[in-house]
Amino acid sequence: MSILVLILISVSLGAVGQSLLKYGLDSMGKLVLKDLLVLKNLISFATNIFIIGGLSLYVLATGIWFVVLSNADISYAYPLVSLGYIITAVIGRFVFNENLTVMRITGIGLIIAGAYLVGSKI
Repeated sequence: MSILVLILISVSLGAVGQSLLKYGLDSMGKLVLKDLLVLKNLISFATNIFIIGGLSLYVLATGIWFVVLSNADISYAYPLVSLGYIITAVIGRFVFNENLTVMRITGIGLIIAGAYLVGSKI
């Protein structure tokens, strides 16, 4: 499998994992930092299927990322992680009904252009 495909898989898993974490945390209501020290909340985190799923995808993404880093230049691979912002923005719009403003869409366009430049063999 090509390095670019592995990067895209890892980045996608990370973005979906992040979205699962948000979904799970949204079901618990707004949190503040001190909430992380309450045992009841820690148990809720540890038993929430969406949080478990999100963390599991992060672990899988990290394993794939190990393969990427051992086979590719970091100056090539790491900038492509920014593609996760695009995936997350799309998920935010369609799953969480978040607003994609003109500025956000412009930023996404710039990220796509940058990822293209990094990934090209010019």
